Amino acid sequence: MFEIIKTYQEEIPECRFIGKRYTEADRGKDGSFGNIWGQWFQEGLFAKLEINQSLAEMGASYIGFMRGCPEFEYWIGIFFPADTTVPEGFDSIDLGATKIVTSWIQGQHENGEIYGMEPHNACVKAAEDFGVELPKCNMFFERYDHTRFGVAGDDGKVVLDYCIYL
Repeated sequence: MFEIIKTYQEEIPECRFIGKRYTEADRGKDGSFGNIWGQWFQEGLFAKLEINQSLAEMGASYIGFMRGCPEFEYWIGIFFPADTTVPEGFDSIDLGATKIVTSWIQGQHENGEIYGMEPHNACVKAAEDFGVELPKCNMFFERYDHTRFGVAGDDGKVVLDYCIYL
């Protein structure tokens, strides 16, 4: 079972998210976007983005960016400084400086317990318990920090950063 092990607030400067946009129609048979992530790694799409200098505050992490108003969108990509040129074949979202609440979800990657609505709802509750008011229409992102997500502990668990825009 997953566990929220830390919740804190961060500031993000103005930035440009570069990646590709997906919709509900792109979900795999299991209801997730795992199939799309697999394509990104097979096709070397992150390598095409990593020729640019990523946003230092994000530590060159891979991102699953979500926004739900008016229609759900799921983006895969990386945060970059605001003036970064968008490589051919990719799209971008320009984002103003903001604050986010980050929760660390610790659990098993292989069984999928750290993904989906149950950990999302736990992170929303952790943010509310932290004392922030969340907008009705919000943006979220999964940050796959290489130091926490990329290396499993002895128990096989990883840590996924789940970030909520304020």
